[in-house]
Amino acid sequence: SITNHKSDRVGLLYNGIDTIAWTIPPQGEIESFKKKFGIAGKKIIFFGGRLSGAKGVWQILKSFSWLIKFFPNKDIVLFVAGKESSGKNNIKKFIKDIGISTNMVFSGWLAREEMKTAFFASDVCVTPSIYFDPFNLFNIEAMAAGKPVVGTCFGGTPEIVIDNETGYIVNPLND
Repeated sequence: SITNHKSDRVGLLYNGIDTIAWTIPPQGEIESFKKKFGIAGKKIIFFGGRLSGAKGVWQILKSFSWLIKFFPNKDIVLFVAGKESSGKNNIKKFIKDIGISTNMVFSGWLAREEMKTAFFASDVCVTPSIYFDPFNLFNIEAMAAGKPVVGTCFGGTPEIVIDNETGYIVNPLND
């Protein structure tokens, strides 16, 4: 009965992924992926998910524009995999206005295996959600691929990403 409930029986069970399925693809597969999307020889920042304000698309674009200005001679791309939101025209206009169009690659939706390859091809993964994203699988998929995560301080990301160890926790609302 509810009156006999013991608090030591309550626990938190996180989502998980099969890490055995996350083996490094053959180097040729990673290179083919990079060639397909025109990102070979570049430093790749990977953002995956719904392109929406809640997922922090404006924050990552602003941060990325600063990064491009701070490291102007580096070949850095923001690789975006995900469904375009209803505001895609506003996003594309903003990208053009802040001068980062040539450093952006939009793959659209990727099939499961190609998404895995995207993680292995990247250098760092970002999850800048500004809402209380409960448990972002993107974070554990990035870590399964051995990639650091720059993640939001909101929602479940700080429970997944260990700041200064498996990545960095930031407030995406800070300029």
